[in-house]
Amino acid sequence: MKNYFLILFVLTLFNKIIYSESLLKNKNQKFSDKYLFIRDTLYTFSNFIIEVYIPEQKIYLHSRDGNVLEFLCSTGNPKLEKGVSTPEGIFVIQNKARKVYSAQFDSTLMINWMGFNFNIGFHALQGKSYYKYLGRRVSSHGCIRVSFEASQYFFENIPIGTPVFIHSGKSARVVTFTNKNDHYRNVNKKQLLKLAKENLKSIYSGLYQKNHHKLVIAEKNLGHSGLELGDEDKIPPQLPSEQIHLPYHLDRRLFSIK
Repeated sequence: MKNYFLILFVLTLFNKIIYSESLLKNKNQKFSDKYLFIRDTLYTFSNFIIEVYIPEQKIYLHSRDGNVLEFLCSTGNPKLEKGVSTPEGIFVIQNKARKVYSAQFDSTLMINWMGFNFNIGFHALQGKSYYKYLGRRVSSHGCIRVSFEASQYFFENIPIGTPVFIHSGKSARVVTFTNKNDHYRNVNKKQLLKLAKENLKSIYSGLYQKNHHKLVIAEKNLGHSGLELGDEDKIPPQLPSEQIHLPYHLDRRLFSIK
């Protein structure tokens, strides 16, 4: 019994100092309160990361210098005819065009198009009638609608290859900027999918600190399908490095060292 409480104390202390490199925003919780468990982290050489937080219908544009700009948006509504939910995952901007006409929806004009998931992308529409839904509710057929002003800013400042992180707050995987003092793996598409899968397996088994790959994502190695986010509820506390060599078994949120 004494050993049990000792282990619990060590893990509690450990998790207070090992945080995720998540970019997730939640105005009701402090960063350290929400993210006590480590996340699989992907990296980018880009100067921007676009985070779309679906529950708030907001976009957070993260800059490498630490600045964060906030924009209202409206994502996909599956209740509409031919509508789908905007897919969650990690993607990159694949293409851009000032004007795109939708072949699926009566040649609707999509302004300042920035695609990331096949026919899903960021764009504005003509007029301002849709502005009343931005930041309030889902209203598109799957794309992420923004104001004309926001679309102009995005189009002029965000290059192809910029990561797009779409989530509802339960992700096992996040994305952040590279650091010039660290080393990363810049692999091809096939290797990225394989190694990213291995990372999730490691984090779900509690061995992420012992075995994970620091992977860089860009338009050259991440296709339109993107990468899955995983499930944060499957992540146990990661075993402290000094105990990795010891036999153990996993009991949901606690490691018991035998």
